[in-house]
Amino acid sequence: MVIVDAKGNIAPVNGQTERRFGYQREEMVGKPMELLMPERFRGRHVSERMNYVKEPRARAMGSGSSCSAGARTPANSRSKSACVRCAPMKGC
Repeated sequence: MVIVDAKGNIAPVNGQTERRFGYQREEMVGKPMELLMPERFRGRHVSERMNYVKEPRARAMGSGSSCSAGARTPANSRSKSACVRCAPMKGC
């Protein structure tokens, strides 16, 4: 599980997240969530995330596209399947 704050920075992560992405917890916490995405999606995702913050509501991310996340490999060339749910949290 990855929790992201309103600025898009990674907050707490669990051990499964470390194993899945190949990063240690300390390497992820406080970094932009786009770190966990394949490079080809990162630039576009920042504006999509900012739009979500303006109008938060529970919804599945990536509707109409494949859900994938970048594992830590050279140039994040390998993707792993990842399903993302986004829901606003009070206090974030």
